[in-house]
Amino acid sequence: LTADIDMKNISWTPICATGLYYDAYGSDDGYSGTFDGAGHVIRNLTVESSATADASVGLFGTVSGTIKNLGMEKFTLVDKGKDMRAGAIVGQLIKSGKVSNCYVKGADIQTNNRVAGGIAGCVYDGMIENCYVESSIIAGNRFGYIAGDACADGNQEDGTDRPGVVKNCFTDGKTITGVRKGANSVDGGAAEVTAERFKSGEVAYLLNG
Repeated sequence: LTADIDMKNISWTPICATGLYYDAYGSDDGYSGTFDGAGHVIRNLTVESSATADASVGLFGTVSGTIKNLGMEKFTLVDKGKDMRAGAIVGQLIKSGKVSNCYVKGADIQTNNRVAGGIAGCVYDGMIENCYVESSIIAGNRFGYIAGDACADGNQEDGTDRPGVVKNCFTDGKTITGVRKGANSVDGGAAEVTAERFKSGEVAYLLNG
């Protein structure tokens, strides 16, 4: 990215949206390249989920590559009724995909009984690290202010569950990731923190190692 972008009143189709993990994991890698935000910010992006098919939704739909150094501010999701994995930056992060050094602020991602996260809707067999989500509203059946689900979403009987990892990430929201099957893939360095700890500079210090 070479500049900040204001997406107010501009329609958007998620980059590489795919079917959901349990249907498409083996057949569609989504975006497999590297997107470098170069420290820039995308603001006021509104994305509608599909009204006709279960799908991934966000700036990117499904990612098996790398997204880094990007800020997202005032992202809004419009729920059109079908099942989804919804996140401001990535809907589904899969197959060793990675989101690093990114943040989301002022997002409104509310799904009707679906899976929603601030950075990513889900992270399966991938990693989110050195990211934060602040001053946002996230809601769903499984939801987390960093990732809606980082535990698993495959056929539990045939061993296709592939949990992801959330590492050194912070939020002033209620929870880092949604919990499924009692699992937790959150690294010990990640935490829910108060707004005061964001303001004090502590979170910036921790994100910088």
